[in-house]
Amino acid sequence: MSRSLLRSEHLLAGAPPMASRVGFRERRAALRAGRRSAATTVPDAEGHHPATRAMAAETAQVEAQIHTALIKAVEGLDRRIAPAEAQIRLLTAGLPPQTSAEPPVPRAPMTAAEQERARAQEEALHRHTAHRAATLQRLSQLQEEVAELSQQREHLHSTAAGILSSWAARFDKLVAFHRAGFVRALTRRFFRSTLKVEDPGNLPMPSYRPTHGWVRGEQLSVTVTEVHPDQQPTLRWAHLPWNLDRLSASASRNR
Repeated sequence: MSRSLLRSEHLLAGAPPMASRVGFRERRAALRAGRRSAATTVPDAEGHHPATRAMAAETAQVEAQIHTALIKAVEGLDRRIAPAEAQIRLLTAGLPPQTSAEPPVPRAPMTAAEQERARAQEEALHRHTAHRAATLQRLSQLQEEVAELSQQREHLHSTAAGILSSWAARFDKLVAFHRAGFVRALTRRFFRSTLKVEDPGNLPMPSYRPTHGWVRGEQLSVTVTEVHPDQQPTLRWAHLPWNLDRLSASASRNR
């Protein structure tokens, strides 16, 4: 498999790189395998020979490696998305209501107590407005962070699908060369045969069928859900199964 790897940089760490193009030696090996298949085996209902099944097994192994790397990468993003979403829910639930932005208009004449009360109301309004503005700013930051992480999550799936597509295309090319060798060997053995490389007697061409949904544009389900610490129930002493008599007895013995 090492010869068929093409160095490439992508965000899916641990996944195989894009498949390289099929070289001359690989084309020749596939042609020879096709000629040997014409003399030794008969294709099954799907057009497979042992050689093409080995090619499909190699591609399936690559798909399994890509899937494992995708799961790990998605879990890493979900561990960052989950607490941010929990904090968004908390901030949204505790968002101060919107009030009038205008402070109360002082009226004259006012007593000292009324003036003090008016100043207190104005300061409370300023604190309320500042708290609401800070909460909205934090909410906007968290929403942007979640949107960016969600976009990265989607990009990971498209990257995985692109890598597997390159390996599936490589499989198709190798199978085509194998089929060419197979048909040429048959036409040499049977001079008047009507078989052609493009359509050898309506024999189906082997194809690789991916098994995972992310190849078709689907995304993995959320792997990590986290509850914000503020949403956890408060631990009370009554929840603990304490036996005070036993504890006092053991403490007296330790003395």
